[in-house]
Amino acid sequence: MINKSINCLLVEDNNGEARLIQSMVEDEPNQFISIRRAENLTEALKVLSKHDIDLVMLDLGLPDSVGMGTFDRIYHFSPETPIIVITGLDDENLALQAVKRGAQDYIVKGKVSSANLVRAIRYSVIRNQNVRNLFLFRKLADTAGYGFGMAD
Repeated sequence: MINKSINCLLVEDNNGEARLIQSMVEDEPNQFISIRRAENLTEALKVLSKHDIDLVMLDLGLPDSVGMGTFDRIYHFSPETPIIVITGLDDENLALQAVKRGAQDYIVKGKVSSANLVRAIRYSVIRNQNVRNLFLFRKLADTAGYGFGMAD
């Protein structure tokens, strides 16, 4: 995973914010992260259906969708794809709500460094892959008839 390119979808309607986020990722050396951009939810869903996307960076305020409904639509459309909410809303309750609904992270624009953004991207993808591997292992173990238990 370390040298594998991470294909990100940035869902952001503001050109300035999108350029800033892209430059933050590009500023970090030795990172293999490529960013594709969608300016609204409709476009984002099309990109997710046509391209291999490893992670979504999602603004919650888009021209065609606002708030946690935006997150819900992306999450239910592609539940296996990790999502980082990246927004201008510094709201702890909204952040907790996003994480409880399945977001990997909640990042406030203007309050994150390039290094922290890249780390959040990488950790989210790795964490998501680890969870998927655990579910696969559990399914294989259940199918094979082996149980899990704790020794006293």
